[in-house]
Amino acid sequence: MTSSAVLIGNETAKRRWVKYEIVKSFEKGNGILGIHINRIRGRGQAISARGINPLEKLAFKISEDGKKIRFYELLNRKWVMFADLPEINNMKSNTLYFEDGWFSNEFGKSFRFSDKFDTYCWVNDNGHKNFSTWVQNAAEQAGR
Repeated sequence: MTSSAVLIGNETAKRRWVKYEIVKSFEKGNGILGIHINRIRGRGQAISARGINPLEKLAFKISEDGKKIRFYELLNRKWVMFADLPEINNMKSNTLYFEDGWFSNEFGKSFRFSDKFDTYCWVNDNGHKNFSTWVQNAAEQAGR
């Protein structure tokens, strides 16, 4: 079972390569989970402002025939094609391949990543105790 954890801070959603790695992780069929880390005390014991969840700013659309997956990002309040990886083939190596799997009845539909992948707060959701369960749940949800 494989999962990717996205640590969400103040600037995470703005980072080009964070978004790219989320999409690449999806392409590999990994489970994905977001973890807000803003409530972890930093230097000087300060707590930072909650960052925007990058899983809310990324989306994917499954083609009508289920053979292609297209990726989008929210820029200036508009959904645009994700330039760094606009489309992939639906293959055995990624989550959507199996006809009886997670997305078998979802062909032709669009989803934000946040619709399909969970997000937690490290402090409020007791990450020290629950992290391994979150990772396992994400991997199982992806069917890996």
